[in-house]
Amino acid sequence: MSTLTCIEKDSSLDRAVAPLDVLQSVFTVLNQGRISRAVDQFADDFVFDDYALDLQFADKGRLTEFFQKRASCSLTPCWN
Repeated sequence: MSTLTCIEKDSSLDRAVAPLDVLQSVFTVLNQGRISRAVDQFADDFVFDDYALDLQFADKGRLTEFFQKRASCSLTPCWN
């Protein structure tokens, strides 16, 4: 017995997947040491949660400062 599955494009799914693409891109740029470029990829109205440290950022300046401090504490990047 064969089954045909039809998957329709759902715009709400597109919105859910897009942040993952942005996050992957941000990590790539962070690994290159380009913190300002990484933060610029976030929308003006955003929330960045670091669940491991229980921190939340909704301000690009504070997020930039966090990434800069994180980069200065490590000899090797670990954004991924």
